[in-house]
Amino acid sequence: MILHNIQRKSERGGIGIRVLLVIFTLLVIGAVIAFMLNTAQQRQQENHRKAEQIGLFGMQTALEKIGTEPAWTAGFDRVPYDGGWYSVSLRSFKQNDTLMLELKAQGHVGKAVDTKTSLFAKVSPDSTWVSRGIH
Repeated sequence: MILHNIQRKSERGGIGIRVLLVIFTLLVIGAVIAFMLNTAQQRQQENHRKAEQIGLFGMQTALEKIGTEPAWTAGFDRVPYDGGWYSVSLRSFKQNDTLMLELKAQGHVGKAVDTKTSLFAKVSPDSTWVSRGIH
């Protein structure tokens, strides 16, 4: 009879250890998943910031091109830059008596995309382009 009680006590201890091992394993798995998700989110944020910088660089490059060739409207398509690429499109239109130019630049890094649009106005053919804002 005493032997029977000893077996039950050791069985109860074994169950407690197994429960603790299961809980510990679940905690470790949860921590690994949380770490992986946090790392992926940080990488996506970095890619988005980099895509924004690449898009702004593409916009600056287009503005320099317009400065040297005022009639240029071709834009850029998938120009590689700093681990990503940018595209720039131009659209000119008239608004009342003012010639408007919309410059749209997109920066891409991985799956991250950032788009900036800038609007310029030219009152007369002799005048220079005046910025109306960037979005």
